[in-house]
Amino acid sequence: MHQNLNRRTGPHRPVAARCQRNGAGNARQNYERYLALAREAQLAGDDVEMERCYQFAEHYFRVLRAANASDQEGKARSHARASGNRL
Repeated sequence: MHQNLNRRTGPHRPVAARCQRNGAGNARQNYERYLALAREAQLAGDDVEMERCYQFAEHYFRVLRAANASDQEGKARSHARASGNRL
């Protein structure tokens, strides 16, 4: 019987395979997930995978920061309109 060793599934997949699922969830969930995966890789002694996951986490941190900035800008515009001022 032929077994494909490259197609591992379930909880025993390598850390790198879990790290590639970057499309699921929102930015905060992805940020937290990649931080956890980076810590897991660090404990496993995989410095390359740790750095890779930290880079993904940093990306999602920047996405969160940009979203928060645009939310605050929108709130300031709404407040200015409500008070009759223009920005």
